[in-house]
Amino acid sequence: MKLIYILIFIINVTKLFSLCITNHPLAILWGIEDEYAPEWLEYERHLITIDDILRPILEEESFISNFGGTYINIFNGTITVNTVNFSKVDELLALPQINPYNNSYISKKHIIL
Repeated sequence: MKLIYILIFIINVTKLFSLCITNHPLAILWGIEDEYAPEWLEYERHLITIDDILRPILEEESFISNFGGTYINIFNGTITVNTVNFSKVDELLALPQINPYNNSYISKKHIIL
C-alpha cells in the first residue's frame, strides 16, 4: 500500500513540476522562447491595428469588388491583400490612411503591406 502512495506522490510532483516549466502556448505555436512572446504579441497587435484601418476601406463601394480580403502573417510581419483588379491598387496605396504603412510588395495576385 505504501508503494501506491509513493507512486501517486511521485506522479503528482511530476505533474506539478511540468506545469512550472510549461511554455506559453503562443510561444510554442510561433516556435519562439517564452521571453519573446510579449514582443510578438505587441507586433501582432500592431499588424491588427493596420488591418483594422484597411478592412473598412476595402469594404467601401469603390474597392469592394476589386479586393478579396486581407490576411495577417505574423511570421513575415506582413498583411496580404488579395487583389482581384489591379487597376485600383495605386489608388488604395495612395490613401492617406494607408500611405504611412505602405512598404508594399505587389505580386500578380496580392499586395503585401
